[in-house]
Amino acid sequence: MRLITAHKIMISSAILFGGFFTGWSANNYSAEGESTALTLSILSGAATVGLVFYFRSFLRKNRK
Repeated sequence: MRLITAHKIMISSAILFGGFFTGWSANNYSAEGESTALTLSILSGAATVGLVFYFRSFLRKNRK
Protein backbone atom coordinates (compact mmCIF):
# COMPACT_ATOMS: atom_id res chain seq x y z
CA MET A 1 0.00 0.00 0.00
CA ARG A 2 1.32 3.40 -0.95
CA LEU A 3 1.68 6.09 1.66
CA ILE A 4 -0.80 8.35 -0.16
CA THR A 5 -3.44 5.61 -0.02
CA ALA A 6 -2.88 5.10 3.69
CA HIS A 7 -3.18 8.85 4.23
CA LYS A 8 -6.49 8.95 2.33
CA ILE A 9 -7.85 6.11 4.45
CA MET A 10 -6.76 7.74 7.71
CA ILE A 11 -8.19 11.16 6.86
CA SER A 12 -11.46 9.62 5.63
CA SER A 13 -11.88 7.65 8.82
CA ALA A 14 -11.08 10.75 10.91
CA ILE A 15 -13.79 12.69 9.04
CA LEU A 16 -16.33 9.91 9.64
CA PHE A 17 -15.43 9.66 13.31
CA GLY A 18 -15.57 13.45 13.68
CA GLY A 19 -19.02 13.56 12.13
CA PHE A 20 -20.22 10.79 14.42
CA PHE A 21 -18.74 12.46 17.51
CA THR A 22 -20.23 15.84 16.57
CA GLY A 23 -23.68 14.28 16.24
CA TRP A 24 -23.30 12.32 19.44
CA SER A 25 -22.25 15.43 21.37
CA ALA A 26 -25.10 17.48 19.91
CA ASN A 27 -27.55 14.73 20.87
CA ASN A 28 -26.07 14.65 24.35
CA TYR A 29 -26.52 18.40 24.64
CA SER A 30 -30.14 18.30 23.51
CA ALA A 31 -30.94 15.46 25.94
CA GLU A 32 -29.13 16.76 29.02
CA GLY A 33 -28.40 20.43 28.33
CA GLU A 34 -24.79 20.26 29.49
CA SER A 35 -22.59 23.07 28.23
CA THR A 36 -19.63 20.69 28.01
CA ALA A 37 -21.45 18.63 25.38
CA LEU A 38 -22.25 21.79 23.40
CA THR A 39 -18.60 22.87 23.54
CA LEU A 40 -17.44 19.44 22.40
CA SER A 41 -19.97 19.46 19.58
CA ILE A 42 -18.87 22.86 18.30
CA LEU A 43 -15.15 22.11 18.54
CA SER A 44 -15.38 18.67 16.97
CA GLY A 45 -17.60 20.05 14.21
CA ALA A 46 -15.05 22.76 13.44
CA ALA A 47 -12.22 20.21 13.42
CA THR A 48 -14.22 17.94 11.10
CA VAL A 49 -14.89 20.79 8.68
CA GLY A 50 -11.16 21.59 8.75
CA LEU A 51 -10.37 17.97 7.92
CA VAL A 52 -12.80 18.05 5.00
CA PHE A 53 -11.10 21.14 3.55
CA TYR A 54 -7.69 19.55 4.08
CA PHE A 55 -8.80 16.32 2.42
CA ARG A 56 -10.20 18.15 -0.61
CA SER A 57 -6.95 20.10 -0.93
CA PHE A 58 -4.92 16.91 -0.56
CA LEU A 59 -6.93 15.16 -3.27
CA ARG A 60 -6.52 18.08 -5.68
CA LYS A 61 -2.79 18.20 -5.05
CA ASN A 62 -2.28 14.46 -5.59
CA ARG A 63 -4.61 13.98 -8.55
CA LYS A 64 -3.10 12.07 -11.42
